[in-house]
Amino acid sequence: MIIHHKEDFKQYKIFLCKSLKYSESFTFVPIMVRKEKFNKCIFQTPLLFTPFGIQETTNHKKIIDLSFQNKKNDKSLNNFLKNLNIIYKSIKQKYKSEYNVNTFIKTTNFQECLRLKIMENTILFNEYKNKIDKINSFTYGYFIIHLEGLWINNNDIWFQWTLLQAKMLTPIYLKEYSFIDEIQETNTKHTKNNKYDKMIKMGVPK
Repeated sequence: MIIHHKEDFKQYKIFLCKSLKYSESFTFVPIMVRKEKFNKCIFQTPLLFTPFGIQETTNHKKIIDLSFQNKKNDKSLNNFLKNLNIIYKSIKQKYKSEYNVNTFIKTTNFQECLRLKIMENTILFNEYKNKIDKINSFTYGYFIIHLEGLWINNNDIWFQWTLLQAKMLTPIYLKEYSFIDEIQETNTKHTKNNKYDKMIKMGVPK
């Protein structure tokens, strides 16, 4: 189930699943949500801005930053941001006595930003439902994002968000010659010889 950004997230309850130990330093805690039944914590976002497109980190992982800088023009961004803050505050309240819970909403030159990890099976589309292979910088799009869970390392907790799908608003490109050429009309009327016109009028057969 995908939670649409217009939904009130307060009707969902957040559940932490059994912890998974990956090494001596790292433990992962999967997250689920429940309304009528348990589901993955997956959201469909409103239209968000990506200032840098897809980037690659020094350890060759692909990421993307989503900016809420258009929130003054689009009130749905404020509502979605509130829902995300509900998640953060819930986790912070649970672990405040044990860990430092790092926020996943960072303040940048492009106002609040959410960073997502891009997986090999992440699918990208344009607005015409055609698959694309990249996301350019300074573009807008809709995103389906997944809060997989929490990474615990020493005294810190980090949230892991991944991008499942993106639908980008892309410029229109015409691949073939697409001009509507004007065809000039030619005068196809045959000018008749006045001499023969007169003969026909006198009764001479054609």
